[in-house]
Amino acid sequence: MKKYRILPLLLIVCLLLTAAFPAFAANSSASTAEQSPEPTANAASDGVPQSMVQAQEGSYVLGSDAVKPFTRFCAEGKNVFLLSHSSNKSAREVQDLLSGDRVVYQVVADLAMRWSTDLFGRNGYSEIGLAVGANNVPVLKNLRARYDRLFFLVPGFGAQGAGAKDVQHAFDRMGHGAVVMAGRSILYAYLKHETDEREYAQAARSAAEKMREQILGYITVI
Repeated sequence: MKKYRILPLLLIVCLLLTAAFPAFAANSSASTAEQSPEPTANAASDGVPQSMVQAQEGSYVLGSDAVKPFTRFCAEGKNVFLLSHSSNKSAREVQDLLSGDRVVYQVVADLAMRWSTDLFGRNGYSEIGLAVGANNVPVLKNLRARYDRLFFLVPGFGAQGAGAKDVQHAFDRMGHGAVVMAGRSILYAYLKHETDEREYAQAARSAAEKMREQILGYITVI
């Protein structure tokens, strides 16, 4: 897939999600992620404007040394997401291990809260959030119930098996607090419609709109 086809998709998905979940936009939105603490020339050369780099998914494995350098950007309205419980099948091999009286994914959430001092946005959510897979509903429910001030980045919708019924548990009672990610189900939507690449953008847009409507069928945004 050529790079210029990916950028319209990112814009479509971000606009649709922002329209569907206003709290996401209000608390600083995440449209795409860059792997360095500051926007670099690589982002621009890859066809992604530097202004779109709004969030970084961080690794907690090295502790605060690997996360704190990024949190200074939270003051600029950008976000850091810590991977708490991922959507891949073998995630439990590490993320469900006991660490004292907690499991690892809960330890990560506790660290996110600890590092969120002075980083809570105007709607009450921290600028540090959690990445939590949608295809493990008990974990998703548990984390949302325990950490009501952490914003969730939720992968796993579509090709990985999760649907709107699953991801509803990522949101709070107001329909806020999460943004749902979909990759292959949108990137390759044109294949399901038996169209060629010339219809790529429209197929992606239609898939994103369908995803939004499905989710809004299970939550009410107030």
